[in-house]
Amino acid sequence: MAPRLIISNAFGIFAHELVPKQTTTGSIPPLYLPPALQKRQIKKMKKITNPFLDLIGKGYNCFACAPNNPYGLKMEFYEDGDDIVSFWTPGDNYQGWLNTLHGGIQATLLDESAGWLITHKFQTSGMTTNLNVKYKKPIPTGADITLEIRARVKQTRRNFVYIDASISHNGEICSVGELTFFCFPKEVAEKEFHFSGSKT
Repeated sequence: MAPRLIISNAFGIFAHELVPKQTTTGSIPPLYLPPALQKRQIKKMKKITNPFLDLIGKGYNCFACAPNNPYGLKMEFYEDGDDIVSFWTPGDNYQGWLNTLHGGIQATLLDESAGWLITHKFQTSGMTTNLNVKYKKPIPTGADITLEIRARVKQTRRNFVYIDASISHNGEICSVGELTFFCFPKEVAEKEFHFSGSKT
């Protein structure tokens, strides 16, 4: 019988089976291809269906992934092996300095990609408990810019998942994130977060 972990949080006290500890090594390589080849490569990936579309008009208005949020990022996601990937164009409305993507938007891109990794790879809801971002190179903005955001599981320990994420432009990693997520038991994800599963 698997060991049980008793956790007390805002949703009360519940028991959850411990997640086996897993570790992966290596950095997340960016995928840089000319636009025509990039489109072919994307077609080989499995596009993830947004599991919250049924909640449009019922409160779902996520700044990062809700398709109808007029001010949002409208991110979409793909499964590429162990990675969750998003391709996103940084419009000029998301600048910090001149023609430079705001650091807070970069953090959002990393955080949201990690969140979708949780929903799809672990089939549950989670919450960010820690996010560390290193800004290595400035990221330009503009309608002709495409960024690649990747997230991958680094390690799991009990209910916590440790994730590496990156933002790349033209094959160069510009920002990297180290994130920790707490995973809710599936019954809590369904009851409290209206999560019924993630599919491609």
